[in-house]
Amino acid sequence: IPEFPIAGLYQDDTLACAYSPTCFHDTSTIYYLATRDFSVWYWGDGTFDTIRTGTTACHAYAQGGVYNVVMFVYDNIGCGDSASTTIRIVDNPISNGGPDINVCYGITTQLSGTGGVTYHWEPTGLFSDPNISNPTVLIFNDTAITLELRDIYSCADTDTINLTMARVFAAFTVPSVFTYNVVILSSNKAYQLCFPFRVLIFLAYLQYQQELFLLQEHDLLVFLFVPILSAHLFL
Repeated sequence: IPEFPIAGLYQDDTLACAYSPTCFHDTSTIYYLATRDFSVWYWGDGTFDTIRTGTTACHAYAQGGVYNVVMFVYDNIGCGDSASTTIRIVDNPISNGGPDINVCYGITTQLSGTGGVTYHWEPTGLFSDPNISNPTVLIFNDTAITLELRDIYSCADTDTINLTMARVFAAFTVPSVFTYNVVILSSNKAYQLCFPFRVLIFLAYLQYQQELFLLQEHDLLVFLFVPILSAHLFL
């Protein structure tokens, strides 16, 4: 009469993060005249896996909670035994790096990340300190940045924020007889582009390059083009 297997198992972790695989190992003892056939793992979340090769089974849980894991092991004769354990799953934090924003060329912008205990921003070279929740960032092109954060259990989440350059384009007509013309743009408009910084304006493209003086006077932005007849700004 064959002896029944003696089921045994151990787990890599007693606590794991949601969506991160955690592994369990079958240490069952099989009767010496029989061979191990397969094991069935019930994960406690309504799912199960059958393992026919090897003694390791891994599973990722979709949400936090305490789960009872049961393993049934069978030999080639059909005899079986079971062992069980529990595991605690922690929900991942929610990374929030803020909304997509428009930023000004060459001007530092304040960021604020929430949701974690530790923070890391990428690409690291753009930030005053990539390992704090609220660094400043300096960009010269449209850039996608990412925030990865972790909670006290080292569970992680990431967020992507798109930083878009505020653009102003200038087109000029040049007459045969040069005259002076001054174009004044109210500061309210400038604030709309560059708020909260008192940035004047970056001219991203000039169809006709002239000598350009940029003045600020009494909360007005004054563009002085020399020589020029007319200027048109397209926002």
